[in-house]
Amino acid sequence: MLLAMAGDSRAFARLVAACQPWLLRLLWRILGDIHAAEDAAQLSFVKAWSNLHRLERPERFRSWLRAIAVRNAFDARRKYMPAASLDDLEDAADTRFTVERQDQQVDLAQALSRLSVAQRACVLLSQAEGLTHPEIAELLGAPIGTVKSHVARGLAILRQSLADWRTHR
Repeated sequence: MLLAMAGDSRAFARLVAACQPWLLRLLWRILGDIHAAEDAAQLSFVKAWSNLHRLERPERFRSWLRAIAVRNAFDARRKYMPAASLDDLEDAADTRFTVERQDQQVDLAQALSRLSVAQRACVLLSQAEGLTHPEIAELLGAPIGTVKSHVARGLAILRQSLADWRTHR
């Protein structure tokens, strides 16, 4: 990390290689489109490299990078997909993933696509990344009440989507 902060591009390339898989998964789940996620990830790494000198605590690189990436995801969503409907989001998920649970496959990608981008980000940051509501609020620059609302509503929608999926199976 310190070598990268000192300007060593090979050291930074190793950080990129280590962080890219989880960052790309997070961005894909937030944006619902693998190409948009790849673009947001690439932009995030470029911004991180350009601003690495501003990182005060090297041990928090991953959290700092995640904050950059989530902001890029929201910017990309507003800029390139402002009028996407639920149908558009479902159609965009050409790469799907499932979770095995009690001998059933739960189509998590489809359930997540039913959430707004803000709800999806808050739920994923809370449930998948383990962040607290105050941490998410700080990361997104949103009021804590809004974050709590997005998490609660998002989880309720996910529960309903998964229940509907089970009954229609």
